Amino acid sequence: MPRNTGKRTPVTVTTGISNGVAVIVIKYAFLSGLKDTLRNDFRQTEILSNIDVAQLVFKVNNFKPPRASVYDGNTYGYEGSFCSSSAVASLKANGANITKLKFKPPALSGVSKSSLYYCTINGLKYGYRVNDLSLPSDFATATGLTLAGSNDIILMGASFPKMGQAKYIDPTTGKVKSYMCDPGSYENLKGNWSKGKPPLSTSADFAALLGI
Repeated sequence: MPRNTGKRTPVTVTTGISNGVAVIVIKYAFLSGLKDTLRNDFRQTEILSNIDVAQLVFKVNNFKPPRASVYDGNTYGYEGSFCSSSAVASLKANGANITKLKFKPPALSGVSKSSLYYCTINGLKYGYRVNDLSLPSDFATATGLTLAGSNDIILMGASFPKMGQAKYIDPTTGKVKSYMCDPGSYENLKGNWSKGKPPLSTSADFAALLGI
């Protein structure tokens, strides 16, 4: 079968990150160009419209799962793609080159007095960096976000899931500022807080994002 250079298939691979205490399991979703005949070897699972989105992430900035590259003969050359951690040993035994998973923990603090907050969506923690000096006094209560600590494994910049948007009207100036919020807090925004763009967190949200 020739190399798949056309339509790509939405799949997941399963791997995890350790914080020294426990392993956080992650289902990494992406569009795979791997040949169908190799998909099982890489432990890639095709995504269906009713997929369980627990611990699933799509297009995240600071994490990549293991990647394997296998030689598929003189005609087709090398085939490479992300693989599940459970596939690494067998792929390596069959001569595959393996690139280890990559994870860059986000800094807890940054420039301009910014701090890292997070919320938990579908079992994983997602971060949001915000300037401490400009926060409303009820920011954490209203948005449902938690100040991150050194033991938190936090993912950044995912296309799915996504936090909701919370708009805050400053009662003194009347100016509106936008923040991110926990999907669980989105429907409960009140007072000086109101809803902006909705979160993306359900199986239906993900299916719509992929168009499946």
